[in-house]
Amino acid sequence: MKTFIITLLCTCAAFVSTAQQVVASSGHTGTMTGYTVSWTLGEPVIETFTGAGNMVTQGQHQTRLVVTAANEITLPGIELMVFPNPAKNYLKISGLKEQATIKIIDITGKIVFTGVTRSSDEILSMEAFFPGIYLLSLDTPGGHAVFKVIKQ
Repeated sequence: MKTFIITLLCTCAAFVSTAQQVVASSGHTGTMTGYTVSWTLGEPVIETFTGAGNMVTQGQHQTRLVVTAANEITLPGIELMVFPNPAKNYLKISGLKEQATIKIIDITGKIVFTGVTRSSDEILSMEAFFPGIYLLSLDTPGGHAVFKVIKQ
């Protein structure tokens, strides 16, 4: 009986000691004048799910970051999709019903590309862009849409 209790306690202790761990390459917490900042570098998954008045966030740092798999925006009379995202060689804009002005803006706010669409399914070459985060701005007579695009 003692062996069973000791084995049970060791098993429970093993599960308790592995709780609240994260696989990360670096991280730190700092406090100054009533503010606390915590960061983790290299945490592979953080996602927030909401529904029916509840919110669940997975990951070590409970942020309000919402991860979406596809960028889809519906404007009056316009249904747009921009894919693949992250993009490597090209970016496809699908669902344009009218001519649109395209701007690609880098993270510093500099416009790095300007053009006009020629068809309802436009393909933009992304090969000339450096890897990073860009904003894709689409202006049509029916509305304005902005997409965050990641170039690999």
